[in-house]
Amino acid sequence: MIHVDRSKVPVPLVLTEAGGKADKERAANAVLAAQQRFKEMKFTAYKDPSVMQLLGTLFHGKCAYCESRYVAQQPGDVEHFRPKAAVAVKDANGKVVTIAGYHWLAADWGNLLPSCADCNRPRKHEITRGAGKRVMGKANWFPVDPEARRAGLPAGVATEPRLLLDPCTEDPSRHLVFDEDGTVAALTPNLGLSPMGAATIEYCALSRLPLTQERHKRGKEALYVIDNLLRAKAAGDSSELKRHAAQLSTMIDASAPYSAYVTSLVVRYLGHLRTELGL
Repeated sequence: MIHVDRSKVPVPLVLTEAGGKADKERAANAVLAAQQRFKEMKFTAYKDPSVMQLLGTLFHGKCAYCESRYVAQQPGDVEHFRPKAAVAVKDANGKVVTIAGYHWLAADWGNLLPSCADCNRPRKHEITRGAGKRVMGKANWFPVDPEARRAGLPAGVATEPRLLLDPCTEDPSRHLVFDEDGTVAALTPNLGLSPMGAATIEYCALSRLPLTQERHKRGKEALYVIDNLLRAKAAGDSSELKRHAAQLSTMIDASAPYSAYVTSLVVRYLGHLRTELGL
C-alpha cells in the first residue's frame, strides 16, 4: 500500500453533478434512513463506468490495498472504504452482526477505492509462515475503536477513531513494514505496534500466502538489480550504474506493482546511496 494523492485526477461528474444521479440517490436514501428502511436503499451512482476508469487512472490499475495489478486479470471492484449499506461488527458474545452503514458516503469520491477481489471479498486464505487458513477480506468490515464512537451521522466521520488505513489520507509506510521474503507486518516504532497497520493487514488479507509469494518474486527481481548496481559501482562503471538505477527507479514508481515493498528493499540495501542515485 502506498499513499496516493486524489487531486491528481478530477472527481467523476456523475458523483458531483447538481440534481444528478448521485444527488437524487443521496436524497432518497436519507429519507429511507430516517424511516429505518435501510434494506430498501439503492446504490447505483458509484457503478458508473467513469468512476472505475478514474480510480484505475489514479491508482495505475492497482489494488489500493495490496498493490496487485488487477487490470490484467479482472475489472476490479469499486470498494467503499466505509461500507455503504451495512457494517459488520461483533457483539458482546463475539457473534458477527450487521449495523447501519455509511449510506451518505456511497457516492462520495473520497470514500471510493479500486480493489482486487481477494482484498475486498471474504474468502478462505492460507496465511504466511504456517499461520493456517481463515476467512479474510474487507467486505463490510470497518473496525472502529472504541465502537461507541462510530459515526452514525456525517458530522461524526471526521473524528471517528477508525482502524483501517486510507491510502489517500495516511502514509502507509508509517504503519506497515516488509520483510525481505515479502511478508508484511505492522510497524513497531518507539510507541509500539501500529493498530492501524495491524487492522489493515488483518481485514484486507495482506498476509495471504499467494500475495506474499508474488511480492517475494518481485523482490528477487529487485535484489538482482540491486546486486548488479553495487557491482557496477564497485567497478566504477558509470554507464551500468545509471542503467541499473533506472531499472530500480521504474520498480519503485507508483505505477509499479508492490512498489512499497520494493522501496523498502532499496532503502535497506541502498539507503546511503539513494540521493546519489536519484532513488
